[in-house]
Order: sequence, then structure tokens, then C-alpha cells
Amino acid sequence: MALTADPAVLIEAAEMQLAELQLRLGPLSLDALTDSAAAQELAEVRAGIAEARAIIEQASLAKGEAGRRAEVERERVAADARAEAVVQARKIQTRIEAQYQEWDAAVAKLGELTRRLLGSWSEQDGHLAATGRQS
Repeated sequence: MALTADPAVLIEAAEMQLAELQLRLGPLSLDALTDSAAAQELAEVRAGIAEARAIIEQASLAKGEAGRRAEVERERVAADARAEAVVQARKIQTRIEAQYQEWDAAVAKLGELTRRLLGSWSEQDGHLAATGRQS
């Protein structure tokens, strides 16, 4: 069995083969004591069991490695998303700061216009007082 298929499928197939071979192991062990053909078959069954166990181990490692790679990829995607979110947050922050600067400039201009207007009124009030009129 080559490790070219899905590891989960390989594990399942190897476990089924292992179960079948283990069922044959008991009767062959007794027969192998008196029959050389049974002894040869017992050796083949033991080799098959070892092979099935090796396949299960290799496929389990491959499955674990595939899971690790998937986790690494998920972490990379999440890191990319966080980096993009930081870039977007900086753009938003820059726009907010620009809007605050515009607001500050508008408030300063309004303050200057208000100061002029009040100064104009004060000046007019002074002229009125000088001429004897009251506002």
C-alpha cells in the first residue's frame, strides 16, 4: 500500500487488513507448531501485520503533518488579515485626523470672525456713546 491516497482512507484500510490478519494469527500459531506450511503462512501473516502497522503509523504521521500544514496556513491567513486590518485602521485614523484638522481650522476661523464681529459692535457702541446715543 503506497501513501498516495488520503491518509484517513489508508488508515481505515490498513486497520481492516490488520484486524483480518490478527484473526488468522491465533489458529496459525497453533498449526505452525506441527506444520511447516502453516509456519510459513504464520510468518507471512506476521509480516502483513507489521506492514499494516507501519502503514497506519506512516499515514497517521502524514495526516498529522497535513493538519499541521493546514494550521500553519490558517495562521498565515489570519496574520495577513490582521495586517490588512491594521493598514485599514491607519487609513481611517489618517482620515479622522484630517477631518479634525479641518474642524479645528473651521472653529479657529469662526472664532476669528466672532472676535471681529464683537470688535465691530464694540466699536459701534463706542461711536454711539461718543455722540451721546445709546445702543
